[in-house]
Amino acid sequence: DIVLTLSHIFLFNSNIIFAGASSGAPPNYGFYLSTDAGTTWSSNLNPYNIWGIVQKTNGNLYTITTSTGYNFDKSTNGGLNWVTVSNFPGAMRGITLDLYSNYIYTSGNGGVFMSTNDGVSFINSNLTYSCNQILNSNNRILVAVSGTTNGGVYYYDYPLSVTQTGGEMSETFSLKQNYPNPFNPNTVIS
Repeated sequence: DIVLTLSHIFLFNSNIIFAGASSGAPPNYGFYLSTDAGTTWSSNLNPYNIWGIVQKTNGNLYTITTSTGYNFDKSTNGGLNWVTVSNFPGAMRGITLDLYSNYIYTSGNGGVFMSTNDGVSFINSNLTYSCNQILNSNNRILVAVSGTTNGGVYYYDYPLSVTQTGGEMSETFSLKQNYPNPFNPNTVIS
């Protein structure tokens, strides 16, 4: 059995779902594609521990990995073929887009990194703590910093500046049901 750890719905067709898996050894990790809303899945199309997937409005897909080599990969044909655009110095566990500028942000070992050129190169965004997930909400990039000394949630506002939101990490989280369900093409999640 393959455990899928994340998924992403294609921006232009809700029947197309991309999923990354990062569980154990081959063949239990990789990139998978469903064109029938998750009923069936492709074989592994990108054989790395896929921890994050983003899609730009032009349809290009990008993945980050914790596999040795720490590839930043790009697909221009819906995930069927991949090319390595660049490599990170350590494992990456989060990826998001700055919706204002369309820059790509990643997070993981070594901090938060930003690319202004579709992943050809990345620069550290003035945060060097080990990080987990990263997301974009309301013109703000939020990142989970791991560790007991500097752990917590940090955010970047546009224009970029780094601020810690507090020293305590949340003990709970929730993601509420979307509505309407089923939906086509829009939904709301609290």
